[in-house]
Amino acid sequence: MNSSIRGKAERGGETKRLWLPRWMTMFASVCLVCCLGCGYPEVSPKAYEITKALYSVCNLKRDGDLDKVTNVILKAATDSELSEAESEWLLAIVQKARNGEWEAAAQEAHSILKDQVDL
Repeated sequence: MNSSIRGKAERGGETKRLWLPRWMTMFASVCLVCCLGCGYPEVSPKAYEITKALYSVCNLKRDGDLDKVTNVILKAATDSELSEAESEWLLAIVQKARNGEWEAAAQEAHSILKDQVDL
């Protein structure tokens, strides 16, 4: 082995070679999180319909209609018109509204609706 190469290895030159793959891995991870973590995926027509109703209920702060929306969500999930993920998202929004977080609930419903539009 060449003495200059051996000297670099003994002084920690190996660390520089390991740093590049770690950097690339971290960069790739950040890119993946940004791509996957942005917004909601495409939802079913039934989920879209329920989300519109839920958005309206949250905007108007109609506490009495939360039970109606919950029943619609549960029935649609039972009838396989909603995926498990869709029903969980919608029920989480209902829970935010029940906790008095009307604006946050409305924003979440709006996010689902907005993420369905291709620009």
